[in-house]
Amino acid sequence: MKNRTPLFVLIALALLLAYCGQQIESTDVQTEGPYFPRRIAQPGETAQMEALLIGKLLLINNCFRIQSEGSNELITPIWPPDFDYQLTTDSTFVILNAAGNEVARTNAGIRLSGGEIRDAQALEGQIEGGVPKLLLSCPVPYWVVGEEISVVEPKISLTPEARNQLESWFNFYAPHIEDWRLSAFSLSNRWKIDSLLEVPFADIFPLKDRPDNWMIYAPGGRFNLDIYARDVIMQKNDDGTQTIYGMSPDSEAAIEDLDRGIRQRLLFCGTPCRFEDGYWEDAQTVVIAGLHQGDEQFFHPTIWRIKLDELTVQQFTYPTPLPDPFPFNYTQEFIYESAG
Repeated sequence: MKNRTPLFVLIALALLLAYCGQQIESTDVQTEGPYFPRRIAQPGETAQMEALLIGKLLLINNCFRIQSEGSNELITPIWPPDFDYQLTTDSTFVILNAAGNEVARTNAGIRLSGGEIRDAQALEGQIEGGVPKLLLSCPVPYWVVGEEISVVEPKISLTPEARNQLESWFNFYAPHIEDWRLSAFSLSNRWKIDSLLEVPFADIFPLKDRPDNWMIYAPGGRFNLDIYARDVIMQKNDDGTQTIYGMSPDSEAAIEDLDRGIRQRLLFCGTPCRFEDGYWEDAQTVVIAGLHQGDEQFFHPTIWRIKLDELTVQQFTYPTPLPDPFPFNYTQEFIYESAG
Protein backbone atom coordinates (compact mmCIF):
# COMPACT_ATOMS: atom_id res chain seq x y z
CA MET A 1 0.00 0.00 0.00
CA LYS A 2 1.35 3.45 -0.92
CA ASN A 3 2.12 5.94 1.86
CA ARG A 4 0.00 9.05 1.28
CA THR A 5 1.19 12.15 3.17
CA PRO A 6 -1.80 14.31 4.18
CA LEU A 7 -2.00 17.65 2.39
CA PHE A 8 -2.12 19.65 5.64
CA VAL A 9 1.25 18.15 6.69
CA LEU A 10 2.88 19.36 3.46
CA ILE A 11 1.44 22.82 3.99
CA ALA A 12 2.75 22.91 7.56
CA LEU A 13 6.24 21.90 6.40
CA ALA A 14 6.21 24.61 3.74
CA LEU A 15 5.24 27.24 6.28
CA LEU A 16 7.94 26.04 8.69
CA LEU A 17 10.64 26.25 6.00
CA ALA A 18 9.50 29.73 5.03
CA TYR A 19 9.63 30.81 8.67
CA CYS A 20 13.16 29.43 9.12
CA GLY A 21 14.29 31.22 5.96
CA GLN A 22 12.95 34.48 7.31
CA GLN A 23 14.76 33.95 10.59
CA ILE A 24 18.10 33.40 8.85
CA GLU A 25 17.62 36.53 6.75
CA SER A 26 16.83 38.55 9.88
CA THR A 27 20.00 37.34 11.61
CA ASP A 28 22.10 38.50 8.65
CA VAL A 29 20.70 42.00 8.97
CA GLN A 30 21.51 42.17 12.67
CA THR A 31 25.17 41.20 12.13
CA GLU A 32 25.89 43.86 9.47
CA GLY A 33 29.01 45.94 9.98
CA PRO A 34 29.12 49.68 10.57
CA TYR A 35 27.15 51.97 8.27
CA PHE A 36 29.59 53.42 5.74
CA PRO A 37 28.05 56.33 3.80
CA ARG A 38 29.73 56.94 0.44
CA ARG A 39 29.19 59.48 -2.29
CA ILE A 40 27.81 58.31 -5.61
CA ALA A 41 30.39 58.83 -8.34
CA GLN A 42 29.33 61.79 -10.48
CA PRO A 43 30.43 61.90 -14.16
CA GLY A 44 32.81 64.77 -14.82
CA GLU A 45 33.06 65.70 -11.15
CA THR A 46 36.00 68.09 -10.71
CA ALA A 47 35.12 70.54 -7.94
CA GLN A 48 36.76 69.79 -4.61
CA MET A 49 36.07 71.16 -1.14
CA GLU A 50 39.37 72.19 0.42
CA ALA A 51 38.55 72.87 4.06
CA LEU A 52 40.55 70.86 6.61
CA LEU A 53 39.31 68.70 9.49
CA ILE A 54 41.65 67.24 12.12
CA GLY A 55 40.37 64.98 14.87
CA LYS A 56 40.00 61.40 16.04
CA LEU A 57 38.13 58.67 14.14
CA LEU A 58 35.67 56.83 16.38
CA LEU A 59 33.00 54.16 15.97
CA ILE A 60 29.87 55.17 17.88
CA ASN A 61 26.57 53.27 17.62
CA ASN A 62 27.75 51.48 14.48
CA CYS A 63 28.58 54.79 12.80
CA PHE A 64 32.01 56.24 12.02
CA ARG A 65 32.35 59.70 13.59
CA ILE A 66 35.21 62.18 13.74
CA GLN A 67 35.71 64.00 17.02
CA SER A 68 36.95 67.43 15.97
CA GLU A 69 40.25 68.44 17.54
CA GLY A 70 39.15 72.00 18.13
CA SER A 71 35.57 71.70 19.38
CA ASN A 72 35.16 67.97 20.26
CA GLU A 73 32.05 68.04 18.03
CA LEU A 74 31.19 64.67 16.46
CA ILE A 75 31.04 64.79 12.66
CA THR A 76 29.94 62.01 10.28
CA PRO A 77 32.30 61.52 7.30
CA ILE A 78 30.83 60.91 3.83
CA TRP A 79 33.49 58.80 2.15
CA PRO A 80 34.57 58.81 -1.52
CA PRO A 81 32.82 56.26 -3.79
CA ASP A 82 35.75 53.84 -3.95
CA PHE A 83 36.62 53.77 -0.24
CA ASP A 84 35.88 50.83 2.06
CA TYR A 85 36.63 49.59 5.57
CA GLN A 86 38.07 46.43 7.09
CA LEU A 87 38.18 44.90 10.57
CA THR A 88 41.69 43.90 11.67
CA THR A 89 42.78 41.10 13.97
CA ASP A 90 43.19 43.53 16.88
CA SER A 91 39.51 44.60 16.56
CA THR A 92 40.39 47.92 14.94
CA PHE A 93 38.54 49.21 11.88
CA VAL A 94 40.78 50.62 9.15
CA ILE A 95 39.65 52.79 6.24
CA LEU A 96 40.97 51.73 2.83
CA ASN A 97 41.33 53.92 -0.26
CA ALA A 98 40.74 52.85 -3.87
CA ALA A 99 44.12 51.10 -3.99
CA GLY A 100 43.34 49.11 -0.83
CA ASN A 101 45.84 51.07 1.28
CA GLU A 102 45.09 52.08 4.86
CA VAL A 103 44.46 55.80 5.20
CA ALA A 104 42.78 55.95 8.62
CA ARG A 105 41.94 53.78 11.63
CA THR A 106 39.55 53.96 14.55
CA ASN A 107 40.80 55.48 17.80
CA ALA A 108 43.63 57.24 15.95
CA GLY A 109 44.12 60.79 14.77
CA ILE A 110 42.88 61.68 11.28
CA ARG A 111 43.46 64.62 8.96
CA LEU A 112 41.23 65.08 5.92
CA SER A 113 40.19 67.71 3.44
CA GLY A 114 36.62 68.30 2.33
CA GLY A 115 33.71 70.40 3.48
CA GLU A 116 31.02 70.44 6.15
CA ILE A 117 27.32 69.88 5.40
CA ARG A 118 24.74 70.65 8.10
CA ASP A 119 21.62 70.15 5.97
CA ALA A 120 21.29 66.49 4.97
CA GLN A 121 18.92 67.41 2.13
CA ALA A 122 21.88 69.05 0.37
CA LEU A 123 23.19 65.50 -0.16
CA GLU A 124 20.04 64.30 -1.94
CA GLY A 125 20.98 62.13 -4.91
CA GLN A 126 24.64 62.05 -3.89
CA ILE A 127 24.67 59.32 -1.22
CA GLU A 128 24.50 55.55 -1.62
CA GLY A 129 21.25 54.37 -0.03
CA GLY A 130 19.78 57.87 0.01
CA VAL A 131 19.40 60.61 2.59
CA PRO A 132 16.66 58.87 4.69
CA LYS A 133 19.01 55.97 5.44
CA LEU A 134 21.82 58.41 6.21
CA LEU A 135 19.68 60.34 8.70
CA LEU A 136 18.48 57.12 10.31
CA SER A 137 22.01 55.72 10.70
CA CYS A 138 24.29 58.69 11.37
CA PRO A 139 23.37 62.17 12.64
CA VAL A 140 24.40 65.59 11.33
CA PRO A 141 26.71 67.36 10.78
CA TYR A 142 28.42 65.63 7.85
CA TRP A 143 31.83 66.02 6.28
CA VAL A 144 32.21 65.30 2.57
CA VAL A 145 35.71 63.81 2.41
CA GLY A 146 38.04 65.31 -0.19
CA GLU A 147 41.26 64.05 -1.74
CA GLU A 148 43.55 64.47 1.27
CA ILE A 149 43.22 61.93 4.06
CA SER A 150 45.87 60.55 6.38
CA VAL A 151 46.49 59.17 9.84
CA VAL A 152 47.78 61.68 12.38
CA GLU A 153 50.25 59.72 14.43
CA PRO A 154 49.86 60.37 18.15
CA LYS A 155 52.69 61.71 20.25
CA ILE A 156 53.95 59.98 23.37
CA SER A 157 52.59 61.25 26.66
CA LEU A 158 53.85 60.24 30.08
CA THR A 159 52.48 60.90 33.53
CA PRO A 160 54.62 63.26 35.64
CA GLU A 161 55.57 60.30 37.83
CA ALA A 162 56.72 58.26 34.83
CA ARG A 163 58.69 61.23 33.53
CA ASN A 164 60.43 61.54 36.91
CA GLN A 165 61.23 57.81 37.00
CA LEU A 166 62.87 58.03 33.58
CA GLU A 167 64.59 61.35 34.29
CA SER A 168 68.13 59.90 34.29
CA TRP A 169 67.50 58.36 30.85
CA PHE A 170 66.21 61.62 29.40
CA ASN A 171 69.07 63.58 30.95
CA PHE A 172 71.64 61.10 29.60
CA TYR A 173 70.78 61.80 25.96
CA ALA A 174 69.94 65.52 26.28
CA PRO A 175 73.50 66.80 25.63
CA HIS A 176 73.88 64.67 22.48
CA ILE A 177 70.69 65.52 20.53
CA GLU A 178 69.70 69.01 19.48
CA ASP A 179 66.25 70.19 20.60
CA TRP A 180 65.77 67.05 22.75
CA ARG A 181 62.19 66.92 24.05
CA LEU A 182 59.53 64.36 24.90
CA SER A 183 56.93 65.88 22.55
CA ALA A 184 59.07 65.00 19.51
CA PHE A 185 58.56 61.25 20.00
CA SER A 186 55.90 60.02 17.57
CA LEU A 187 54.23 56.67 16.98
CA SER A 188 56.31 54.68 14.47
CA ASN A 189 54.87 51.19 14.91
CA ARG A 190 52.17 49.26 16.71
CA TRP A 191 51.44 45.56 16.97
CA LYS A 192 49.69 42.92 19.03
CA ILE A 193 51.57 40.22 20.93
CA ASP A 194 50.14 36.86 19.84
CA SER A 195 50.98 35.11 23.11
CA LEU A 196 53.44 35.32 25.97
CA LEU A 197 56.25 32.75 25.97
CA GLU A 198 56.25 31.43 29.53
CA VAL A 199 59.35 29.78 31.04
CA PRO A 200 60.77 29.24 34.53
CA PHE A 201 63.48 31.79 35.25
CA ALA A 202 65.69 29.55 37.37
CA ASP A 203 68.33 29.62 34.63
CA ILE A 204 68.25 33.41 34.32
CA PHE A 205 70.45 35.65 36.45
CA PRO A 206 69.34 34.61 39.99
CA LEU A 207 67.20 37.12 41.82
CA LYS A 208 69.44 37.01 44.90
CA ASP A 209 72.40 38.21 42.84
CA ARG A 210 70.64 41.06 41.09
CA PRO A 211 71.34 44.62 42.26
CA ASP A 212 68.35 46.58 43.51
CA ASN A 213 68.44 48.99 40.57
CA TRP A 214 67.80 46.08 38.18
CA MET A 215 64.37 45.48 39.72
CA ILE A 216 61.39 47.38 38.28
CA TYR A 217 58.50 46.30 40.50
CA ALA A 218 54.84 46.55 39.59
CA PRO A 219 52.43 48.15 42.06
CA GLY A 220 52.01 45.58 44.83
CA GLY A 221 55.47 44.06 44.31
CA ARG A 222 54.48 40.65 42.94
CA PHE A 223 55.67 41.30 39.37
CA ASN A 224 58.97 42.60 38.04
CA LEU A 225 59.68 44.11 34.64
CA ASP A 226 63.05 42.67 33.67
CA ILE A 227 65.02 44.25 30.82
CA TYR A 228 68.53 43.52 32.08
CA ALA A 229 69.07 39.86 32.97
CA ARG A 230 69.17 38.65 29.34
CA ASP A 231 71.41 41.53 28.31
CA VAL A 232 74.46 40.20 30.13
CA ILE A 233 76.63 37.08 30.16
CA MET A 234 77.25 35.87 33.68
CA GLN A 235 80.21 34.17 35.34
CA LYS A 236 79.95 32.21 38.60
CA ASN A 237 82.49 33.14 41.26
CA ASP A 238 84.21 30.76 43.66
CA ASP A 239 81.77 31.75 46.40
CA GLY A 240 78.78 30.84 44.21
CA THR A 241 77.75 34.38 43.36
CA GLN A 242 77.56 35.58 39.77
CA THR A 243 79.03 38.66 38.14
CA ILE A 244 78.90 40.14 34.65
CA TYR A 245 81.40 38.53 32.30
CA GLY A 246 80.28 40.16 29.05
CA MET A 247 77.38 41.65 27.13
CA SER A 248 74.85 39.65 25.12
CA PRO A 249 73.93 40.79 21.58
CA ASP A 250 70.24 40.20 22.35
CA SER A 251 67.74 42.26 24.34
CA GLU A 252 64.65 40.91 26.04
CA ALA A 253 61.85 42.50 28.02
CA ALA A 254 59.90 40.14 30.26
CA ILE A 255 57.45 40.12 33.14
CA GLU A 256 58.50 37.96 36.07
CA ASP A 257 55.88 36.56 38.43
CA LEU A 258 57.92 36.42 41.62
CA ASP A 259 55.34 34.25 43.43
CA ARG A 260 55.17 31.57 40.72
CA GLY A 261 58.77 31.78 39.52
CA ILE A 262 57.57 32.26 35.94
CA ARG A 263 58.96 34.59 33.30
CA GLN A 264 56.79 35.82 30.39
CA ARG A 265 58.53 37.37 27.39
CA LEU A 266 57.08 40.65 26.09
CA LEU A 267 59.70 41.74 23.56
CA PHE A 268 62.79 40.12 22.10
CA CYS A 269 65.22 41.90 19.83
CA GLY A 270 68.74 41.31 18.56
CA THR A 271 71.33 43.99 17.95
CA PRO A 272 68.82 46.54 16.51
CA CYS A 273 67.39 47.16 20.01
CA ARG A 274 68.57 48.13 23.46
CA PHE A 275 66.17 48.18 26.40
CA GLU A 276 67.69 50.61 28.90
CA ASP A 277 65.16 51.74 31.50
CA GLY A 278 61.54 51.13 32.42
CA TYR A 279 58.58 52.01 34.56
CA TRP A 280 55.08 50.74 35.45
CA GLU A 281 52.46 53.36 34.58
CA ASP A 282 49.88 51.19 36.30
CA ALA A 283 49.31 47.51 37.07
CA GLN A 284 48.60 46.75 33.38
CA THR A 285 50.92 49.16 31.55
CA VAL A 286 54.71 49.18 31.29
CA VAL A 287 56.91 51.78 29.61
CA ILE A 288 60.37 50.86 28.32
CA ALA A 289 62.95 53.41 27.17
CA GLY A 290 65.89 52.52 24.98
CA LEU A 291 67.27 52.61 21.46
CA HIS A 292 66.10 51.19 18.14
CA GLN A 293 68.05 50.98 14.92
CA GLY A 294 66.14 52.46 12.00
CA ASP A 295 66.33 51.62 8.33
CA GLU A 296 69.28 53.96 7.91
CA GLN A 297 71.24 51.85 10.48
CA PHE A 298 71.47 54.66 13.04
CA PHE A 299 70.10 54.29 16.57
CA HIS A 300 67.13 56.43 17.56
CA PRO A 301 65.94 56.95 21.15
CA THR A 302 62.74 54.93 21.43
CA ILE A 303 59.95 54.41 23.95
CA TRP A 304 57.73 51.32 24.00
CA ARG A 305 54.38 51.32 25.80
CA ILE A 306 52.92 47.85 26.42
CA LYS A 307 49.37 47.17 27.61
CA LEU A 308 49.47 43.82 29.37
CA ASP A 309 45.70 43.35 29.50
CA GLU A 310 45.43 43.94 25.73
CA LEU A 311 48.85 42.53 24.73
CA THR A 312 49.41 45.56 22.52
CA VAL A 313 52.67 47.43 21.88
CA GLN A 314 53.12 51.03 20.75
CA GLN A 315 56.58 52.10 19.63
CA PHE A 316 57.41 55.82 19.75
CA THR A 317 60.60 56.93 18.00
CA TYR A 318 62.61 60.13 18.19
CA PRO A 319 63.14 61.57 14.68
CA THR A 320 66.80 62.50 15.19
CA PRO A 321 69.32 59.63 15.46
CA LEU A 322 72.25 59.52 17.84
CA PRO A 323 75.64 60.64 16.53
CA ASP A 324 77.57 57.82 14.89
CA PRO A 325 79.74 56.60 16.47
CA PHE A 326 78.19 57.13 19.89
CA PRO A 327 80.78 56.25 22.56
CA PHE A 328 78.45 56.25 25.57
CA ASN A 329 76.28 53.46 26.97
CA TYR A 330 73.44 54.21 29.37
CA THR A 331 73.06 50.73 30.84
CA GLN A 332 76.77 50.23 31.42
CA GLU A 333 77.07 53.58 33.16
CA PHE A 334 73.90 53.61 35.25
CA ILE A 335 72.81 49.98 35.61
CA TYR A 336 75.58 47.42 35.26
CA GLU A 337 78.35 49.24 37.12
CA SER A 338 76.72 48.19 40.39
CA ALA A 339 76.78 44.51 39.41
CA GLY A 340 80.53 44.29 39.19
